[in-house]
Amino acid sequence: MPILSEAVIAAASAAEYRVEAIALLREACEMFPESARLAGECGHALFQTPDPDLGNRYLARAASLRIQADAVGKEVGATDQIPWTWLFAHHIEAVRAADGDDQTQS
Repeated sequence: MPILSEAVIAAASAAEYRVEAIALLREACEMFPESARLAGECGHALFQTPDPDLGNRYLARAASLRIQADAVGKEVGATDQIPWTWLFAHHIEAVRAADGDDQTQS
């Protein structure tokens, strides 16, 4: 994903963060909601538009993602792999959410 995010950011900055570039950044943020860098770039671009509040929300999301990543890095280390049981549970919950079957609320 780093190569894709770098390409999106490069394209957006080359387009001087015009409307089309901001749309590209917002779409990339939807595709990769875990990317602090994309959220930050999108927030920076939106902050300079007539809707700085939306930009602020993206910047706050970027900060939250980065703080969370830093905390995880300190807790488990950057090279530790995610346990397969966690990944399997994550997949199950994602499928349930897509099917509208949220059993975590019971």
